[in-house]
Amino acid sequence: FYWNSHTDDCSICPHGLYSLGGDSECLHCPSNSLQVVPIQPGTCVCKAGYKWNAVEHQCDACDTGTFYAGPNECFPCLDGSRSSPTHDGCICENPKIWHVASRTCQYCPFGAYKSVSKDECE
Repeated sequence: FYWNSHTDDCSICPHGLYSLGGDSECLHCPSNSLQVVPIQPGTCVCKAGYKWNAVEHQCDACDTGTFYAGPNECFPCLDGSRSSPTHDGCICENPKIWHVASRTCQYCPFGAYKSVSKDECE
């Protein structure tokens, strides 16, 4: 929301713009971010692989050894794994695979094996 001096009240920022709250104007969403509409009109969320930098008001890449864990957050990969190239998950050491829902490395189910070319069970 921003203070709209024409209507003398708070207004929602247009698509692709955001406000820090109480500002008299809307700003463009920073690079590597997107606006979440209609869930949070007037706010920007960092894309997968990036986290919010509140000091610089920008989206910074997740650090090495971390992954994107939700709006504007990066969490460390657990022992036995490393960041994927896009930081949208972790890559586990053989023979485990990355389980998205639990955010952990797990063994393939009985009778399956980890693919050599992909981080999934076959």
